[in-house]
Amino acid sequence: MKSILHPLAQLVYQAITPSQLIQETEASVQARQVATNLAANLQINCMKQYWSASKRKMQTAGIHASQACAVHLADKIQDYISEVNQMVLKPSEKKDCVAFYQNIAEHLLNLLLFLETHFQQQFNSSQNLPRVHHEAVRRFLLQSLAQLKTKPIDQPLLDLLIESVQKILDKNRFTYGRHTYWKTLFEHLLEQEPLTHTNLLQTLVLHNFNDGRFIHYVMENCYREITDNDCLSMAVWSKWFQQINCLHPISSLALFANAPSCKELLLTAIKAEYHLQKQQAARQGISAQSAGGAKLYETTLSVAQLGVFLRLQVDAKIVQTNNISAFIRQVAEQCSTTRTPHISPENLYKKFYTCDPASVSIMRTHLANMLNCLRNFE
Repeated sequence: MKSILHPLAQLVYQAITPSQLIQETEASVQARQVATNLAANLQINCMKQYWSASKRKMQTAGIHASQACAVHLADKIQDYISEVNQMVLKPSEKKDCVAFYQNIAEHLLNLLLFLETHFQQQFNSSQNLPRVHHEAVRRFLLQSLAQLKTKPIDQPLLDLLIESVQKILDKNRFTYGRHTYWKTLFEHLLEQEPLTHTNLLQTLVLHNFNDGRFIHYVMENCYREITDNDCLSMAVWSKWFQQINCLHPISSLALFANAPSCKELLLTAIKAEYHLQKQQAARQGISAQSAGGAKLYETTLSVAQLGVFLRLQVDAKIVQTNNISAFIRQVAEQCSTTRTPHISPENLYKKFYTCDPASVSIMRTHLANMLNCLRNFE
């Protein structure tokens, strides 16, 4: 289906360029009048053509074509306005040319708003916004971030939001979908008083903030509540699962349109942790019964130091495994420390990947002692 803007586009490129407009020939005056009439009737022609379209695919294709053409023409008109403003003309002539172009641009922008409002399902959200809107969008995003920084938000989460917005600002590419997403999200965040940590997390899930880094952040929040008691750990995962499962995200919103939803990703990750914890509890129950509740090995290392020790074995290729999580769980099952009879696999997993300086320093002392032992073997 051909775009309803095709006749206007031909005039914009062939008959009403700035160089043609200032000549004021009979042809340019006539083209100017025709262009004005075509622009004024864009919405009416749109209703006639697209509302009467017999096939949905044809309707969608036509709307996408008109939307893309309208954005392109609006950008071209802005170029014409800039060109006219740089020309040496009488003030009255310059004012007249700019007013003509602004009138055409206004009709194009109104058509885009009409399509977005009345054909929401067919509207192409990945289409770039006209350049005339870019500065306003940029200003809105920066002002919203500035307001958000005044809220009591956990710094890592605030940094994540800032980085996400900064990527869009750096690319200087604002699509309809991204603009709608961030506008809706920021409006809902900033209207909440007070904006608690729980409210912030729920709002991001409701607005389908399906960034992998946010999923990791939420899971880290869950890990902080985990204890060495398997039953209590299962209760934590169950609580988070229920809290997220009862949320009903806005179906039309997504940070990344073609990726799984934030709710789906979180529920999958939490469910996996819950089942692993359940299996771990079952295995430990069997081991406790067969071994009188005693672990096979006891170490004088703390859990943090044990994490560093295991990391050394893996990084130095002394222990080779393709499944770090399973390896750590097996060690946690079989080992206990002087102060921790039952090691939490999740806690040991965190210490494996987060080696604190104090534990590294103590392990360095242990390694020195091991070197001394080796010399006695010679």
